[in-house]
Amino acid sequence: MNSNNYLDYLWKEVNSKKCPKCAADIQKDSGCMKMTCTCCDHKFCWLCLKEWEQHSDKTGGFYVCNMFKEDKEKNKELNNKEKKLKQLEFYADRFFEHRKSHEEAIRKRTVILRLFGKYVAGQEPQLGYLENALDLIVESRRAISNTYGQAYFLSEEAK
Repeated sequence: MNSNNYLDYLWKEVNSKKCPKCAADIQKDSGCMKMTCTCCDHKFCWLCLKEWEQHSDKTGGFYVCNMFKEDKEKNKELNNKEKKLKQLEFYADRFFEHRKSHEEAIRKRTVILRLFGKYVAGQEPQLGYLENALDLIVESRRAISNTYGQAYFLSEEAK
């Protein structure tokens, strides 16, 4: 395998997942964790890969897959350090996924302001309102990503 193929492979491994229904490669290109496969139209959660319909008030809420739940049966042979590592991996995965959403929000903010600015030249108050709204989205995504580090350390303090 040459270096370009290897880099392509690494990029694909880091930035895509397989559709749980048809195994097509999926790349997340927006902030939302709700995904729709372009091949089979299957709707699923980017984080847990379960059907999106399972993310409802009836199943514990839309964000139930963001809460760490130890699988005691599966992890009974793991020692305490290995269990803590599993928990850290869980929260780190969510942190990095939400950090990608934050970076995408920053990119989209720039694009939207550039496009919208062309249409409202000389009408700054309208652009200011849009800029404030986009800033709020960016800041919200940043704040959400940071909650996972806090959740990990709070869960450790509780034990």
